Amino acid sequence: MNQKHSSQSVLLIIDMIEGFVNEGPLFDPYIRTIVPTLRRTMDFFKQQHWPMIAINDHHHSNSCEFKAFPPHCLSDTIESKLIKELHDEQLLVLHKNSVNAFMSPQFQAWFHDAPIYKRYVIGGCVTDICILHFALSLNSYFHEHDIDSTVVVLNDGVATYDLENHNRTEYHNAAINLMKQVGIHLIESESL
Repeated sequence: MNQKHSSQSVLLIIDMIEGFVNEGPLFDPYIRTIVPTLRRTMDFFKQQHWPMIAINDHHHSNSCEFKAFPPHCLSDTIESKLIKELHDEQLLVLHKNSVNAFMSPQFQAWFHDAPIYKRYVIGGCVTDICILHFALSLNSYFHEHDIDSTVVVLNDGVATYDLENHNRTEYHNAAINLMKQVGIHLIESESL
C-alpha cells in the first residue's frame, strides 16, 4: 500500500446498479430512496475535488456467489450497469464478483496505489451484505496495520432489500449495529 497520507476523504459507492435499484431478483424499489442522498454526496465530493469510486457487481454466469444468491447482475446484462442518476465523469467505476468489494482485484489494485485517505465514506446497497462486508474488511485492515483512517458509513445513504426471509428493517438495523460495535462511524450525509 502507498504510504503517502492524504487529508482528503474518498467516496465509495457500492452496487448502485440497475440489478438492485430498478430490476432483477434482488431488486427493491426502496433502494431508490437513497439515490438523492448519494447524488448530493457526490456533488459535495466533486466540489472538494475528492475522489469517488463506484464498485459494482459484475458477475460471470458461473459465479460461486450464485450458490448463496440467485443469479443477478451478470456482466453482459443491464443489471450490472451503474444507474444513470449517478453517472459522472469524475467517478471511477470498478467491478467485483463477490459480496465483498474489498476482495475485488480492481479495488485492491486501486487501494495499493492510492494514498491513505483520512476518511473512507461508504454508501450504497445492500446494508447487511455488501456494505457490511466491505466496511468491516476495510476497518479491519486499518486496525491490523495501525493506520489512522476512519471508515464512515452514510446512515441515510445505505439501504437493503425486502424479500421473503429477508426483512429489510431487521437486517438493516442488525448490520448498522454490527458496524457501530467495531468503531465504524455512522453519520448522516449532511454532517460531512
